[in-house]
Amino acid sequence: MLVLSYVFSCFAIVSSGCVVLSKNPVYSVLFLILASLNISALLFLLQLEFLPVVFLMVYVGAVAVLLLFVIMMLNIKLAELKMRDVHYVPVAVLFFTLFTIELTLLLRSEFTPFVFTNSNHL
Repeated sequence: MLVLSYVFSCFAIVSSGCVVLSKNPVYSVLFLILASLNISALLFLLQLEFLPVVFLMVYVGAVAVLLLFVIMMLNIKLAELKMRDVHYVPVAVLFFTLFTIELTLLLRSEFTPFVFTNSNHL
């Protein structure tokens, strides 16, 4: 079961990365569906039966199919997308740097768990 969780986790991470890195928007939506399927499989391995079914129905059944339908109906030209992508590189580098610094500071900080106290006395 541990090996399956590692396999599904790796596939979820790779397919999520392919969602962002894919040049074709149709392939990006298909990778989004694959990522949702892998996350649902992980939830099934955790013996949660209701949540993965709802996750599949809502995200794959509604959102991803709607995105795929809209992308196919818009008929986006890939040449137009490639010309405008260069302007977003500095903004993407800035956000990546900020996210990396924030994540590093978070992981270096001391994690303190929240402890519930039982205060029955009045």
